[in-house]
Amino acid sequence: MNHSLTNDQKHVLGIRLSAIVEMLLGLVVLTVLDATLFDGNRYWAMNPHPFWIVVLFIAGKYGVGEGLLAAVVSALFLLVGNMPEAQEGVARFTYIYELAINPVLWLLAGLFIGGLREIHIRERDGLIRALEDSQEREELISDSYKFVKGRKESLEIQVSGQLSSSIEAY
Repeated sequence: MNHSLTNDQKHVLGIRLSAIVEMLLGLVVLTVLDATLFDGNRYWAMNPHPFWIVVLFIAGKYGVGEGLLAAVVSALFLLVGNMPEAQEGVARFTYIYELAINPVLWLLAGLFIGGLREIHIRERDGLIRALEDSQEREELISDSYKFVKGRKESLEIQVSGQLSSSIEAY
């Protein structure tokens, strides 16, 4: 059993290509659904925001780097070309808070959920290494046992040959 701990997946700037494709596909599907079935404001008033699905999925599946990228790309999908007008009578900090709350929370989720995923990946890789080491030890012990058994049989034959020649001598 020879598991490779290195990924054979393609990477773009250290981010797995499959994560980029899944992230963009999810965000495009959600944006198209919003444009066709809803009011086209990219779920601005919906809570929890549907882009959470993409961020949590990518961070939980791939780790920190991909989770943070999912958060940044989700924020871009939400804000680029979709900045709501500041309402009169609303404090500037309240407006900034309303703009930034989801992207900031997405970044935090990408960081923490992705961090948990990377802990699990490291733990799994350690278990795979331990399994491979124990299998190598098992093979070594088995080979040693076969060697000792063969040596014992050869010694038995040698001793029995010496006994029979001693008996014949007397």
